[in-house]
Amino acid sequence: MRRQLYRWETSSWVVCNDSGWVYNTTRTSQVFHQRTFQSAICGARYYGTMGSGYVWQNVGGWSGGGVWSDYHWLPA
Repeated sequence: MRRQLYRWETSSWVVCNDSGWVYNTTRTSQVFHQRTFQSAICGARYYGTMGSGYVWQNVGGWSGGGVWSDYHWLPA
């Protein structure tokens, strides 16, 4: 799984923070990743997140995808 925090910059979304890929190394039924921020880490602006998750299935290979959170304003 992966969590990317985006900020709005004039005319496009820019990655502000990226968890990188978080994954398990053995067979499991759950993987967790959490990070909270006490303030807007890239200053006062609009933010959105993209969360992605994939699972390997012996029949069919990788399946999954990403979900966009929509966006909201965070003050500094």
